[in-house]
Amino acid sequence: MYKADETERINADFGKLIKYYANKCAEREAKEEMENELWSFLYGIIKNNRAVSKRYTAVAIRNRFLSRLQEAEKTHACKAELKNICAGYEDDGYVEKIEMRDLLDRLGVKQRNAVILHHVYGLSFNEIAKKHGCSRQAASALGSRGIKKLKKMLTDKTEL
Repeated sequence: MYKADETERINADFGKLIKYYANKCAEREAKEEMENELWSFLYGIIKNNRAVSKRYTAVAIRNRFLSRLQEAEKTHACKAELKNICAGYEDDGYVEKIEMRDLLDRLGVKQRNAVILHHVYGLSFNEIAKKHGCSRQAASALGSRGIKKLKKMLTDKTEL
């Protein structure tokens, strides 16, 4: 069991591990941010008396690092895709994708973002709600209404 006042022991046991995970980040600011977050996470675990062993604590730090890394990748991919969609950029010549982008362009901005973020990138409605500044139910409704509109537009197109 680790105590918060055992800083030398904590530093010796987890300092290299935290630096190792922080160095996996590409940018310098991201490294510093990750290192600070992992240290605060570690002291949070210790404060809540959940740091029962060195192995358990190391695994908890690793899991926190992986979850933050996945969040960062999702955010980066979402920003790039939304930037491309808003700019009207088509990166390939497939007719289906161009048609789908045209259909997505007919949706409202928030509906389009909700559909893309949930169905393409797999973000939860809680994460989408945080981005849009609304409730989870509102984000879910945006996504479902967007899908209904897309289905209706696709069926109308095939009937012609």
